[in-house]
Amino acid sequence: MNRLELDREWARLATHSAAEVAQALPYATAAEPAALVLRGIARYEAGDFAGAREDFDLVLSKQSENAVARLHRGLALYRLGETGAALADFTAAPIFPERQWVKRALRVFWPIHFEHPAVLEHGLAPLAPPADLQAAVEASRPEVSPSDKGRKLAARLAARGVKAYFKEDHRLALWCFENAVALDPDDRDSAANACWVGLRIGQVEKAASLIEPLIDGALETYLEKKERDVLPTPGMTAMYAWLLHERGDHRGALAVLSTMRPEGPDDYHSYIVAGLAWMLLGEDEKSSVCLDAALGDFFLDTWQQFVEPYLRKVFGWLGASA
Repeated sequence: MNRLELDREWARLATHSAAEVAQALPYATAAEPAALVLRGIARYEAGDFAGAREDFDLVLSKQSENAVARLHRGLALYRLGETGAALADFTAAPIFPERQWVKRALRVFWPIHFEHPAVLEHGLAPLAPPADLQAAVEASRPEVSPSDKGRKLAARLAARGVKAYFKEDHRLALWCFENAVALDPDDRDSAANACWVGLRIGQVEKAASLIEPLIDGALETYLEKKERDVLPTPGMTAMYAWLLHERGDHRGALAVLSTMRPEGPDDYHSYIVAGLAWMLLGEDEKSSVCLDAALGDFFLDTWQQFVEPYLRKVFGWLGASA
């Protein structure tokens, strides 16, 4: 099979003719790794996980560093019930973020945390607030100290929360943001940050308690005061949609996202949330369109802040549960 013919089969696979593509490559051998990868993916998409595994085994026997074959073999192994072998493929090297593999992995692994919420808590460090901050928070409750001191401490907590987040100390980050909001209820950034971290680690109702008052009252306040800055920011709107999605209200999430308009270079995670919501509704084509956007123009943010951390949690949880 020449390159033009192979490109044609890749294009056919994009139109979901997986079984036809697999049948069009009956004589692919280890001497044709590109054709074998394509046939393996086509077999996987057609539900022939054992056949897909055979093709990826052949590719890896000649090209041991072929990340696309390795990661797709991991999916085939997982679907065959060989979780340990699958995890060996997923963790043998850093995950190569090939777009179509990421979409397939999300279809397999995103629903897991709805059934097993503990996935989102896997690997979290125990909460250990710094003693000085703990003492300052206790001494700065509104009924104990003036509100201006509370606001200053809130700003300090917010900054500490950001540092904790980027160190992946998510329990501490959430504690900092929560207390910042308690001390300064006007700190919308900390409320949004707390919601983000809460959703990341499965604290859905805690996230709701912080974000819903800002969302629910925003329109009413706008109509009364006509001040545009009281409306939810795009980032806050996308987080509210994510919250609804995590609660299982996928259509509600999509309805919220439908009110958003493009603003700036960042999509505020709206495409990834929409893609996952459509996925859980069984609308694969609509999901694919949204995921392509999330993993295309907005790839870096989507991958670093959303997809890759989630997959690491899943693989860690599966390994600990095996």
